Amino acid sequence: MIIAPYPWVGKLPRAQNTDGKFEQFVSLEYGVRATTIDLRNKIQRNGINTISKILDLYAPASDGNDPELYKAMVSRKTGIDRDTPLAADKNTLGLLVKAITQIESGTPISDTVFNKAWSLLNASAVETKIGAAVLTVGLMGIGVWLWKSGRLEKMLPNL
Repeated sequence: MIIAPYPWVGKLPRAQNTDGKFEQFVSLEYGVRATTIDLRNKIQRNGINTISKILDLYAPASDGNDPELYKAMVSRKTGIDRDTPLAADKNTLGLLVKAITQIESGTPISDTVFNKAWSLLNASAVETKIGAAVLTVGLMGIGVWLWKSGRLEKMLPNL
C-alpha cells in the first residue's frame, strides 16, 4: 500500500518508515489487517467490487504491471471470476489478500497469519517493542525489516 495519511493501527510513523513509498507496519499481521480493511472498504463503500475493478487500482499498467495477466492470476488463485461481484466477508477477503500477496511476493500468507490479522480488525492500539519485525507492503512485494538500535535494518529482501 502506498503511504497515505490514514492512521492504520500498527503503522510505523512516517519518520520511521525507511521505504519512503510504501507503508510499513510493526508486524505482518498488521500489514495484512490494513490490506484487508482497504479491500473491504473498496468492496462495501466504493463499489469497487470485482477483481477487475480492484486490480485496476492496485496494479495499474502505469506501475509496470500487466493488468490483464494480474487479473487472470488472481481469478485463478481465488477461483472467482474477475467480473463477479465480491462479498466483503472473511472467506472472500482472505482469498483476495492471499492471492495478491502471493503474486507480489512469491510467498503465500498462511491461514494463521490471515486469521490473526482478521482478529485484529477492531484493534485500536499496538505495542511497539525494540526488536519488533516491520512489514513493508507494496506492489514490489513484502519486505521484512528489524528494529535495532533505534533504526530499521532490512532483514529479508522483498519477498
